[in-house]
Amino acid sequence: MSSSTAMLIAFAGGVLVAIQTAMNAHLRSFVTTPLIAALISFAVGTLTLCLLVLVNRNGSGSGPSVTMGLAQGIPWWAWLGGLCGAGYVVSTMASVPQIGVGLCLSCVVLGQQLGAVTIDHQGWMAVAREPIGVQRLCGVLLILGGVWLQSRR
Repeated sequence: MSSSTAMLIAFAGGVLVAIQTAMNAHLRSFVTTPLIAALISFAVGTLTLCLLVLVNRNGSGSGPSVTMGLAQGIPWWAWLGGLCGAGYVVSTMASVPQIGVGLCLSCVVLGQQLGAVTIDHQGWMAVAREPIGVQRLCGVLLILGGVWLQSRR
């Protein structure tokens, strides 16, 4: 896959996050807590992924499968990505009613960038080390400025 294709896919994922955030916040207004709304959201997502896996398996018959041998080699922390996703969904459902989708996602992007440059700089979770340079630092500061501008009412 080319870099431009990967960037386009990531951009589309970002658009989906904005749509998901607005949908989840509205869902949250019909149930008692962000936790129940997140459970509903994750249940629908899990069912969708199950269907996609079944279609992929039946359609092509290919693709990796998880065997017990493979599963035993996976580091403990690699299993916890779903916890991060749950934390993200609950946090956006809790914050959107107070600050709106735009500011919420700006804060999310700031958190993502701060987390990402730290992970890259340290080489955590098996990623290649990428030192924090002036350009990356300026990018994070620009996002911080965007959060500040959006938060001024």
